[in-house]
Amino acid sequence: MENNDLPAVYNLQYAQQLLTALPPSTLNITQQYLKAKVLAFSNHPSEALATISGITANRNDLPRLQELEADCYLKRFEIAPPGMAAKDDLHKAENLYEWIHQHVEKYDNMGWVHYQLGRCYLFLDRVDGAAQFFRGSLTLPTVLPDLKALTYERLGYIEFYHHRNFKQALSMLNLAVALYPANANSQWLIQTHLFRSRVMQSIGQYEQATQTIIYVIDYAKKTQHANLLRDVLLAASELISEINGNEEQALSYLGEYIDLSPVPAGHNITWSRVQEMMGNLHYKLRHYIQAAQCYQKAINSNPNHPWQVSIYYRLAQCYYQQGNYQSVIDTVLHLMQIVTSDGQALTDFRVYDILGSAYFATEKYRMAADAYQKALEYIPDTSENLEKIRLYYHFSLQLMNEA
Repeated sequence: MENNDLPAVYNLQYAQQLLTALPPSTLNITQQYLKAKVLAFSNHPSEALATISGITANRNDLPRLQELEADCYLKRFEIAPPGMAAKDDLHKAENLYEWIHQHVEKYDNMGWVHYQLGRCYLFLDRVDGAAQFFRGSLTLPTVLPDLKALTYERLGYIEFYHHRNFKQALSMLNLAVALYPANANSQWLIQTHLFRSRVMQSIGQYEQATQTIIYVIDYAKKTQHANLLRDVLLAASELISEINGNEEQALSYLGEYIDLSPVPAGHNITWSRVQEMMGNLHYKLRHYIQAAQCYQKAINSNPNHPWQVSIYYRLAQCYYQQGNYQSVIDTVLHLMQIVTSDGQALTDFRVYDILGSAYFATEKYRMAADAYQKALEYIPDTSENLEKIRLYYHFSLQLMNEA
């Protein structure tokens, strides 16, 4: 079987132009196809599938329509809320792509079909098969000007996350950004550059990674899309904060993110994460007062934080570094109350250690000894802090007895 006469359409604007240009007569197959294309490009896959279902022609004679139907099933699977994605949609997409692959000859968009099959295989954790389809798509015909770039990005993803071949991953991603059309979707290019930066960090190219992040921020600002810039600032902050010496730059990006974001009225997980990141950065810079303020905001923005023990511990560290030992004690005791009320056990030795240190500094040696004893119950035998805690435990007992 060869191509059909349905037009090859690869972006929303072109689909709308073709649909508008057709006479407003009773919907024929081409008009229904273009209407479904517009819906699919507008992230309405269910509505597009409903339109496709109204086409009465033999689907086996219309591979371009089958491709669109498969694209819609895959899109609906991708954009479904967490826990709501239907594997049935994924398998329907896979079967439709496979049919085109097996039965359609001289198809001008077979490269896309192979690319989409590769994505289906990745979702199904069939990584080797996915890589094979991606590589195949590079040599097959396509109507999509950006397909080679998209394919090299996926190959880079496989090399990085599945094969842990970082240098090969970077080579693939370099090809992806080099081949991406200048007038194509800027968001994809930005995300791929951020991915490149992460890979560069993994192979120790910290300067190149930093320069890439700076380039991405400048590029995002030129797009003048506030929501895109906010997302990029947050992602870039997370990446650049992992490189020592870039704490001030990361704080600057997070400050810009906050300036572009409305202050949430209630609890907000993202806002909590931003404040936590700022707290970590201030702490590394020894800005203990600012760090404590950020950690407190992180707690207030997400009282049910899954890592609340860690955040409370870092807040206590800030107070300890300021010499505010009573605040250390109050913070840890409050944490203990929260954990107990949740019916859980507090088993982080570091929390008991810093509590013991605060009690020791305020000459409350009996309480210090009790805290150090709890720390010794939970500390791993291999911890470098073991001897120090043992020593202060015995000091506390000795001073307690002398009092």
